[in-house]
Amino acid sequence: MNEKKWIRREFIRSLLLFILAFSCIYSVLGLLIYGIVRTNLYASVDKILLADQGTAYAALMMEDRGFEIAEPESGDIATDQAELIGDFPEINPRVLYIARDVNGSPLLYSDINGDLYGDLYKGFTFNSAELDTLYFMTLDGRYHYRAINRMIEKDHEQKEYLQILINVDAEDEILRNVVTGLSVALGAAVFLSAGVGWLLSRRILKPVTEAYQKQTEFVQNASHELRTPLTIIRTTQELLLSDPESRIIDKFEAVNRTIDEARRLTKMTEDLILLATTDTGQTPLQKETVCLEQLLGSVGEAYSEIASLENKSMTMDFRFKGSIEADPDKLRQLAVILLDNSFKYTEPGDSIAMSTEERDGKVVLRISDTGIGISDEDMRHVFERFYRADKARSRQTGGSGLGLAIAESIVLLHDGSIQMRHHTPKGVEVIVRLPA
Repeated sequence: MNEKKWIRREFIRSLLLFILAFSCIYSVLGLLIYGIVRTNLYASVDKILLADQGTAYAALMMEDRGFEIAEPESGDIATDQAELIGDFPEINPRVLYIARDVNGSPLLYSDINGDLYGDLYKGFTFNSAELDTLYFMTLDGRYHYRAINRMIEKDHEQKEYLQILINVDAEDEILRNVVTGLSVALGAAVFLSAGVGWLLSRRILKPVTEAYQKQTEFVQNASHELRTPLTIIRTTQELLLSDPESRIIDKFEAVNRTIDEARRLTKMTEDLILLATTDTGQTPLQKETVCLEQLLGSVGEAYSEIASLENKSMTMDFRFKGSIEADPDKLRQLAVILLDNSFKYTEPGDSIAMSTEERDGKVVLRISDTGIGISDEDMRHVFERFYRADKARSRQTGGSGLGLAIAESIVLLHDGSIQMRHHTPKGVEVIVRLPA
C-alpha cells in the first residue's frame, strides 16, 4: 500500500510539474506575442504623431497671428514649415489638433479642426510641462488617445501650444482580441499540457516503478533464500547443544549439514554481491586475449566426466578457432553456470552439447540439452533473479535462482547478448553472442 501511495504521489507531482512548466512557457510566449503586437500597433501611431505634417500645417494657418512652431530639442519635426510654403500639406483625418494659449486653454481655429469640436476639446487634459513626449490620454473614461504636445512661439516672447492626438480605440480593440485569443490558447495549452504531462509522467515513472518493484521483490526473495539456510544452521546447532556429551563422529551428519548450508549461504552472498556490483557498474573486467576453444574445452572436459558418471552424453564442437578480448575468469564462470544448469535439468540418457561458431561478426556460443525443457511462460522469466521454473527441484539441487541472472550480467558486461529458446526435439538451448 505504501508503494502504491508513493508511486501515485510521484505521478501527481510529475504531472503538476509538467503542467506548470508548459504553462510558464506558453505564458511567456503569449506575453512576447502581446508585446510585439502592441509595439507594432502603437509604433505606427507614434510615427504619425512624430512625423505629422499637421504640425507645420497648423503653424501656417496661424501665420496671421505671428506664431511659429518651435523646433524640439530632439529634432523630431518631420518637415520644416519653410519647406511647406507653396506646397500645402495634406492633413491626416485621424489626427486631432488643439491649439492652446499660454494657460493651456483651447484656442479654436476653424481652419484647423473647426468649431464643431469645441465641447469635445474641453474634455482633454493638458500639461504644458510635458512637451515633445508621447503619452496616453483617456476621455470620459471610454475613449483612448495617443498624444504629443508642441510649443509655439510668437516673436520668441509669447508662448502658445499645439496638442496633437490620435484616437487609439481601434488599436485597443485589436489588443483586447489578441488578449482574448491568447487566453483561450493558454487554456487549451494547459489542457493539452495536462494530457502530455500525464503521458510523459507515466513513461518516466514506468522504469522507476519497475525498478522499485524489482528491488522490493529482490529484498523479499533474498530474505527468504537467506532465511532457509540460517534456519537449518540454527536448528542443527541447537540439536548439537542439546547433547553436549556426544562425540563428533556421532553427530557427523548434523555437522556436515551445517557446513553445507554455510557453504550455500556463502555462495549466495557472493552471488548477491556480484549482482549488486554489476548493477552499479562497479564490476571490473580484466580483459585479455582469450582462446575461446581452449577455455571452453577445459571446462567441458570436467563436465564430460560428470556426464559419464550420470549416464549422460556430452559433445563439444568448437568451430571458432580464434581469440577474443574478454575476462577469462568471467567467461569460465559463464560456461560453468550454463553447463551446470543443463545438467540439473537433464536425466540419465539425455545429452548436452556445447558449440561455437562465428556469424555476422559475432562469436556464438550454444549450449543445448535434451532435458525436461521449460514452458513459454517460465522462459520469459528465466533471467530474473531468484526465479525458478521448478522450485521444488531447484531446492533439491541446491539452486537459488541466481545463476542465469549472473550469466546474463556477465554477457552484458562483455557487450554481448544471451537468450534461451526451445530445443528440438526437446529441452532448451542457450545462445550467447559476444563481440568477435
